Amino acid sequence: MRLSVEAISKTTDIEKQRSQLNALSVSLFEVVKVFNVGKQSVFYQYCPMKKAYWLSKTKEIRNPYYGKKMLNCGSTKETKK
Repeated sequence: MRLSVEAISKTTDIEKQRSQLNALSVSLFEVVKVFNVGKQSVFYQYCPMKKAYWLSKTKEIRNPYYGKKMLNCGSTKETKK
């Protein structure tokens, strides 16, 4: 998880940041589930085109992998309340 965070923070290239987002999201969601972190729901969402996940605080799909091109593409795979 630390390596993904560092890689994301060391660049302003959005494509390089997106390439690390899946690994970070998968790891972070495991932490949220194990430690029951936070008081609000966390939505574990999936992009079928990239075969990658992201976390969201809203149920609405706002796909970070394609930006405006396919903003609503994806689905919620799991919710941690």
